[in-house]
Amino acid sequence: MQTTILPNILDVAEQYHLEADRKTIGKKETRFKCPFCHADANRLKKYFLSINEEKNVFKCWSCQESGGVLKLIAFLENKSEQEMIEQLRTNNGFNYQKHPAERLTRNQLKMIGYEKIDWIKNREYDVELYKHFRNYVYQKWINFAEHKQDLAYQQLYIGLLSGKFQQAVKKVEIEEKELGISLLDKALKRLSSTERSLEELEREEFVAAVCNRKHPFYENIDHLIAMLELKTQKERHLIEECKPNWTDDKRS
Repeated sequence: MQTTILPNILDVAEQYHLEADRKTIGKKETRFKCPFCHADANRLKKYFLSINEEKNVFKCWSCQESGGVLKLIAFLENKSEQEMIEQLRTNNGFNYQKHPAERLTRNQLKMIGYEKIDWIKNREYDVELYKHFRNYVYQKWINFAEHKQDLAYQQLYIGLLSGKFQQAVKKVEIEEKELGISLLDKALKRLSSTERSLEELEREEFVAAVCNRKHPFYENIDHLIAMLELKTQKERHLIEECKPNWTDDKRS
C-alpha cells in the first residue's frame, strides 16, 4: 500500500505506454521494454526494464539504468528530477523553500568544483549530513563570489588608471552574465566611494604599481603638499618684502 505522495511507478509505465511482458504482470517485478537504451526494442520476448512496484523503483538489466519513479517520469517527459519534484510539490500544495545552495545552477556549482550534486539522494542518504553539506557548498559559493567581486573592482580600477575604463566595464558585464551574479553595480559603487578600508587601499596601491602609476590618493596628497609649500613660500616672500618698512618706522 502506497503512503507517499509519489505516483505509483506501474501506473506511470502504463500512462506512458511502455510495452509490458504480460507474463510478469502481478508478480513482484514487472518487465517492460526499456525506454532508455531500447536494446530490447526489436527482440521478441525480451524485456530488460524491471519495475518493482513495492519499492517504486526500476532497473534495466541491459544498460544498467536505475532509479525511482521521479527519475523515470523525468526521463519520459524530458525534464530534470528537480523540476518533477517542484511540480509534485505544487500539485500537492507544498511550499518548500529551497536552501540558497539548492538554488545554484549547475554552471555555478561547476565553478566551485561540484559538477554534479544530487540533493535528493544526499537528503535520502543522511539528512544531517545533507544539511551540513549544503551549508558548506553555499559558503564556498559566497567566498567565490566575493573573490570575483574583488577582481571586478580591480579590473575597473585598472581600466580607470590605464584610460581603458569602458573596455573594463564591458569585460565585467560579460563575466557577470557568465557567473549569474551582480558584479558591475557593486564595483562601481565601491569605486565611487570616498572611503577606503586598509585592505582596499593596499589592493589599489598594488594595482597602481602594476600600472606604473602612483595611487591617486597619494597624488592628491603630493599636490596638496606642493600647494601648501608654494603658499608658505609666498608668505615668506611677502614678510621679507615688508621687513625694511618695519625697520624704517621704528627709526622714525
